[in-house]
Amino acid sequence: MLSGNSKNVSLKKKAQREKEREAGLQDDADDSSDDEDAEELSAIMGAINSAGVQVEIPDELRWAWPENPSCSKSCADENGSGHTVGALVCQRKPFGAEEWAATDDIDCDSIEERPEPEECGKELCPAAWTTEPPRDDDSEAAVLDSPEDAAENPDEPEGSASGNKHGGNADIEEKWEPAILEKAWGACSAQCITPEMLKASDKGQQHISIMCVVETSPGNWQQKDDSVCESLHAPAKPSTSRECTPEPPLCSRWVVNIRCESANGGALTDDDCSGSRPQDGSTEWA
Repeated sequence: MLSGNSKNVSLKKKAQREKEREAGLQDDADDSSDDEDAEELSAIMGAINSAGVQVEIPDELRWAWPENPSCSKSCADENGSGHTVGALVCQRKPFGAEEWAATDDIDCDSIEERPEPEECGKELCPAAWTTEPPRDDDSEAAVLDSPEDAAENPDEPEGSASGNKHGGNADIEEKWEPAILEKAWGACSAQCITPEMLKASDKGQQHISIMCVVETSPGNWQQKDDSVCESLHAPAKPSTSRECTPEPPLCSRWVVNIRCESANGGALTDDDCSGSRPQDGSTEWA
């Protein structure tokens, strides 16, 4: 039979082992953050509480990006997409809960780990072709024709529509829009109509300067290298030249006809003149 002192020692050892077991369970509960272990941990804690041992599991805390954070870019340009910017928020999740909820930032003061910026603004920026550079909306420059007006011009070369752009309700009378303008075509290389043009076997040439523009943010167009429009999947660049027929008048020229004549100015036949007959001459059409 155990003496009274032996019983006390045995009970103390048993109590110590129980405390160590409970401490181990507490440490396991604090260290477990994976969703796979949550159900098992909940069962363990339920068993502990059923045994009359109360264990309090602290809430999880973290720094996180807000639900709709600001982005460094509104769209992806030739240098790529943007990243989240701005202030992080402190979030709390009680033990057993599935959702995180915002809490006071002071609760996360002791947490040094912070999330890395996230990629955003991944949609390609609208790119288009235009004949005039973008202008400041506040300037007093003349309002450009709209792409729709340019496309309806019967003399417009096929495929000269500007490009893809943001949808919106911007009034063309107030906002600059890219467009291929008919008035931007240069003068026809032929200044008058030649006989060959009358036979439709010859045409003049017209040239136009077309540049690439990119809408880096809504309403903000910037001129870029042509390669940028190609990388952003803009429509193919319209042709910068086309055939043209000048307006009347008909071309004219000086013509020299060689004829045989006598010393007194009388007209003779070619057989009456000695030597070979020179060639008729003429100037260029002009």
